[in-house]
Amino acid sequence: MPGLAGEVRRVAALVVARLHLAHEPIGVVATALIERIQNRRHVRRRCYHGPPMIFVDYLGPPERVQYVREVVAREVSACLRLPADRVVVRHMRTDDDRDEIELWVELSSEEQLYRVGRQLAHGISDALRGDEDGRNVWVMYRVVPLSHAFLNGEPRGRGTASLD
Repeated sequence: MPGLAGEVRRVAALVVARLHLAHEPIGVVATALIERIQNRRHVRRRCYHGPPMIFVDYLGPPERVQYVREVVAREVSACLRLPADRVVVRHMRTDDDRDEIELWVELSSEEQLYRVGRQLAHGISDALRGDEDGRNVWVMYRVVPLSHAFLNGEPRGRGTASLD
């Protein structure tokens, strides 16, 4: 629930503004909420447990798998600033007569998609198309929040936002 944190910040800002402008007493709950928000600002938490991983699914003929793996790992790692060995390109064979490359990149947030989606798609497409004009490269995205990803049964993220 990404909207919950924003809503909490908005309510806390209103409470603080009211406190400063009107000099009205505030309740115990509002005071505790403000203290929690201020305390969390000073604590740095990791959003994941273990090293970050990016999964990319390549749908296409097996003849290009190695080349696609190299190019995609290089482009994704450069764009997202992580080592190339943290990019896993999985191959799913397709029986299609069209000479196209289809890639599904898993990102962990809509914000990440907004920040790097277009740049990443251009980098991958330009590198895979090379000098050939006829081949289409489809780059599509799946957003899988860290709270929905588990490694050996352990959650990769903190879970949903809460006031605890």
